[in-house]
Amino acid sequence: MRILLNRITVSLFFTTILASIILTSFVWISQIVRYFFLITKYNIDIHELLSSSILLLPDFLTTILPISFAISTAYIYEKLRTSNQLTAALYTGINYYELAKPLLLNAYFFMSCIFITNFFISPKFLHEFKVYQSNAMEKINFRNKSSIVNYRGLSFFVKEKTSDNKIKGIVVCDNSKGTNYTMQADSGEINNDIINNKIDIKLSHGSREDFQSSSPSIFSFNSYETTIPYKKKTFEKRPYEKFIFELLTSKFDKDISEAHKKITSPLLVIIYAMIVYLLLGSIEANRKSNIKALSLAAISIALIQSLQILIFNISVSYNFFNILFYIVNPGLCFILYKFLTYEK
Repeated sequence: MRILLNRITVSLFFTTILASIILTSFVWISQIVRYFFLITKYNIDIHELLSSSILLLPDFLTTILPISFAISTAYIYEKLRTSNQLTAALYTGINYYELAKPLLLNAYFFMSCIFITNFFISPKFLHEFKVYQSNAMEKINFRNKSSIVNYRGLSFFVKEKTSDNKIKGIVVCDNSKGTNYTMQADSGEINNDIINNKIDIKLSHGSREDFQSSSPSIFSFNSYETTIPYKKKTFEKRPYEKFIFELLTSKFDKDISEAHKKITSPLLVIIYAMIVYLLLGSIEANRKSNIKALSLAAISIALIQSLQILIFNISVSYNFFNILFYIVNPGLCFILYKFLTYEK
């Protein structure tokens, strides 16, 4: 019997990993589509965006892992039940609790992973992605072929960008407040210094036309350099970008609610899995009853997930209701565990 339990443990682990990879990939692709404006509007290289978006994966996993584990529990135990292996095990004297030990062992491991991710990994990675997104929007990026870029009141038209980042056939129009001029040149360089908050423009063989006065001035140049300073945008960390200790000591109710949600959300791993396991074990093995059990499990999981969102939204407005996180999730664990240990 130990061989069967070990096989269930290993199968649950690797099936959960596979399900998590598949579901995370779907979510990752859908999120990448949201950030495609960085490519279309800011000319960010798609490979750079894809590599940077990996920073979003830990946050996806904390949400997907409980669902993946529930799906794996349904798949593995249903497969064993339809092959009559669970029935044979029960006839040898083993009870439902013993058969659930592989489930509990895996659940404790995945719960620990979510705890660590929520506390230390996810906030840092999400903040790093936001910094990347902000810096990407601050940069001036040109495609290799002709492109037009609008940036902070400046409009750039570039005919060609060479492999060494030189540009050819450039037109710069400044229509920002207090200025109105156009520069055109055969070649040049445009560097956006996001550290010192300035744009360095170096042009060769061109002209500048100023329209600030009633009599426009035009002059030609062989070499022209100018620097355009700007004020960098600042942003605050959003709740899910903060570490747990920052959230608990924050003066904002939303931050505090986010902290309590992160502390208790790993329990959803074991809650969802035990719901699936108990419902499958409580109904006779046939196709119709299987669909009924899995449907009830899906509805139960959806209701619990909705309840989590409801508690969070209420606790943001009324801080006292944060205590519900510590009543609902541990309470569900306790009730389900009692059902699990009940001798049938």
